[in-house]
Amino acid sequence: MTDYPVYNYLIFFPGTGYYREMFRDAKRMDNAGAIFWGHTYNFFRRLACSGRFPEFIHRIVFRSFSRTIVRRFRKAVAGMADPDRPVCFIISRMFFYMLEKNLYGVLHEAFPGSKTVVLLTDLIGIHQWLEKIVLRQKDHPSADLIYTFDPAEAEKYQIHFHNLPFSDCSGPGLTADESYDVYFFGRDKSRLDTIRRIHENLSGRGLRCSFQVTDVSREEQGKTGPEIRKRNWISYKEYLREEAKSRIILEIVQGESSGNTLRVYEAIALGKKLITNNRHLKNNPAYDPENMFVFEKPEDIPDAFLRGKAGPYSEELKEQISLESFLKDVEKDLNRTGTENV
Repeated sequence: MTDYPVYNYLIFFPGTGYYREMFRDAKRMDNAGAIFWGHTYNFFRRLACSGRFPEFIHRIVFRSFSRTIVRRFRKAVAGMADPDRPVCFIISRMFFYMLEKNLYGVLHEAFPGSKTVVLLTDLIGIHQWLEKIVLRQKDHPSADLIYTFDPAEAEKYQIHFHNLPFSDCSGPGLTADESYDVYFFGRDKSRLDTIRRIHENLSGRGLRCSFQVTDVSREEQGKTGPEIRKRNWISYKEYLREEAKSRIILEIVQGESSGNTLRVYEAIALGKKLITNNRHLKNNPAYDPENMFVFEKPEDIPDAFLRGKAGPYSEELKEQISLESFLKDVEKDLNRTGTENV
């Protein structure tokens, strides 16, 4: 097998704060770069995908957008240590439609020998088209590999599983005295009864809890109570600053999801304990039984676990969730599978 790296890696994702943190370590790598698109890019992406306009409008927007993307990619590659390496593009699933509309072909023509990898970071609401995409891959490839962070989805759709990469988000801006014991921030998503039940149990044991819920449904307005704070959405950097003030991070997964949320990686990066209702975590390589506890009911969580501080996470575990480790695994999978399968 060829030694790593064979490729230069270009990451193309939305400019949302957590994506900037996930891929921040690309800045210190000489064979990787990250390009984030903002509102203008998103507008033209939506315009190219919209069914409200004639086909010739789609072609004009696609052609213009593709040229802009290729120019930015070429500029990014030119600044890498070895710009002559072939390029591997790590692209958000939001661009799958454009890949199918021949962005895949445009990239391969502009960058001979390149590969295109789609990384699924959110499976909510995409199940209907994911199976169709996978079935079309052999005859009309739109990606050389597709990755999901959910093991069950990987098995169901015969795509690759990999934990989401995460850069080290610890730093001077996050050092603070611990102001509370347990921290939760998230959307309502019909979870308010569960959130209330967990808060009641933990605060009843004398723990200082900071639970903040956003996008509370109309039916639940006024029902959160003073102990759970209704909150507008905040930036990811502000979220990390708040999270760093706690000893324990609470993760609440939806339904039967078997993939990790970012809470797992934040706990490792920030050196926090994690409590979660994700029963699948115990089978995940990122699981640390000393610092993570999986519960079905909040009553299951031992007092001894809730009272103590987190122990040190191993360097091997931190390396395992790193961006560099993910890119190495992508390279291994590309060498192993070629372009015949996703």
